Amino acid sequence: MLATIAQLFNDDTPAKSRVLLENNLVSNMTSVTKEIKQKKGVDDFTFGQYVKVFNKEYSSLLSEQKKVLSLFINDKTQMMVYLNEEIGRLRQALNEGLNVEEIKEDKLMSENTKKIISILDEMKNNKPTEETIIEVMKIQKLVSEIQSNDD
Repeated sequence: MLATIAQLFNDDTPAKSRVLLENNLVSNMTSVTKEIKQKKGVDDFTFGQYVKVFNKEYSSLLSEQKKVLSLFINDKTQMMVYLNEEIGRLRQALNEGLNVEEIKEDKLMSENTKKIISILDEMKNNKPTEETIIEVMKIQKLVSEIQSNDD
């Protein structure tokens, strides 16, 4: 670019060459350039601070909720394995919850529990999304409440 500009303003350059250089210069100046953004890795200190803030913000979550959330953030492959196991555990806990007197006696609670079980069955067949993770976390909280009331 600098050489083109220098030739453009040089008095010894023929007019025909100046026109070609000028066209070249204008096309280079008006073309859209793509900037390649490089992903920066997170250093240990930044990651440590992130973990502290995360733990402070989400200290009220159940341990299984924290695990799902951290796997969703860090390791999608391991999250898939964990979700399959967790969905099975939640499904089993909800089926056992159907035998709890309080749920047995309330038709609405019983129907809603069965709906949640069918939602879990659908989750096994679909790729996990943010919405899926949120639903699993809500179901984990529900199962925790059912199990705490059961004792």
